[in-house]
Amino acid sequence: MRHVVAFSGGKDSTAVVLLLRERGVECDVVFMDTGWEHPLTYGYIWGLYQAGVLPNLTVLRSSTYEGFEDLVVRRKLIPGQQSRFCTQELKIFPLWEYLAGLEDDVVVYQGIRAEESQPRSRMSDVEEVAEGQVAGHYRPGYTIRRPIFRWPVADVFRIHKAHGVEPNPLYKIGAGRVGCWPCVFVNHRELRALLRQEPGLQARLRALEVRQAEAAGRSDTSFFRSDYIPQRFCSVPVTTKDGRQMFVPTVDDVANYLLSVDEDQLPLFPPSRCLSIYNLCE
Repeated sequence: MRHVVAFSGGKDSTAVVLLLRERGVECDVVFMDTGWEHPLTYGYIWGLYQAGVLPNLTVLRSSTYEGFEDLVVRRKLIPGQQSRFCTQELKIFPLWEYLAGLEDDVVVYQGIRAEESQPRSRMSDVEEVAEGQVAGHYRPGYTIRRPIFRWPVADVFRIHKAHGVEPNPLYKIGAGRVGCWPCVFVNHRELRALLRQEPGLQARLRALEVRQAEAAGRSDTSFFRSDYIPQRFCSVPVTTKDGRQMFVPTVDDVANYLLSVDEDQLPLFPPSRCLSIYNLCE
């Protein structure tokens, strides 16, 4: 039996690695690199590897795309609520290719916890994934185990402390989760914190937005969905299929809005997230 931990650099997948270490389970750790992760996450993972916390670390990349930016430009589309193809292309398919090359039966361990969200609470501790073809990709059969599924978040941080392992530093600067930098589903408060702490982030997002617009041959595209901020703060006019006039926000519109309002004016609840049952962004 081959034991594989799907690792993101977040607190929950780190807790799974530490738990398996306590149980004496020899495992392989795989990190699906989207090329769009926060520099602190790359540094954190490298530090854990050097410290011997991550045994047999393997970094996986898409065999089709060079990373998130290449995916967006070549697909001429930024992933959104109705087209969440980024996780599938950059995380799930690379994982399947890796698992298909293993000769043993495989158990994949995930750091999913029931208390994270309503959809995740309906998942189970163990799940069987059937062999098959999905979107032209071969999916090998394997077992999913979620050993911290019933844990409260306090237990996640407790096992870090017990092993002398600090959580990803992103949590200390306002991040609620670890994943793409930023995810297309990032909530307002987290993005506001990132924009304040990372002066180059706005220009990075703007450059991708411009590249995608050029590839698509249209100017009414945005990294963020049309209702991400109030319409009166959006500057790009679009005409809907039913002939209505509305506006979508540019990256600069979003940054100007988030940095100009008080934090207590921002929504308390995050927008929809990408919830993959295979391997998540966290």
